[in-house]
Amino acid sequence: MEVTDHQKSEIVSFTILIVSLGAIGLGLAALTFMATRQIEAVSDTEMRRFLARLAWLSFVLLAVTLVVLFWTVTRLLRVPMRSEGPLEATPYVDAWALAGKRFKLDQTESPDQDEADEPEDPT
Repeated sequence: MEVTDHQKSEIVSFTILIVSLGAIGLGLAALTFMATRQIEAVSDTEMRRFLARLAWLSFVLLAVTLVVLFWTVTRLLRVPMRSEGPLEATPYVDAWALAGKRFKLDQTESPDQDEADEPEDPT
């Protein structure tokens, strides 16, 4: 199986994404751990509530990060990389000519009617 430049760029992109998500996950896990440990040491009720909310928020974000990481790894392993080369060019289509053929004015309107109603710029 020949590895093309396109496959190399996809593999590099997936690797960067997986490493980044792993680093984010480790940071969130550390934040969750530190917040839950500090809850026991703090005596102030407001600070305990803040730390509990922080721990829950970091835990939820950690769960979302793990889901995205799982999806990324699964997609990398299950979906085969595209091995096709550059795509063929599509035939040239003159969109303006095609639009002109499709566009039809009412018999009561003239093409310059809208422009005639506007006042001219005095400058």
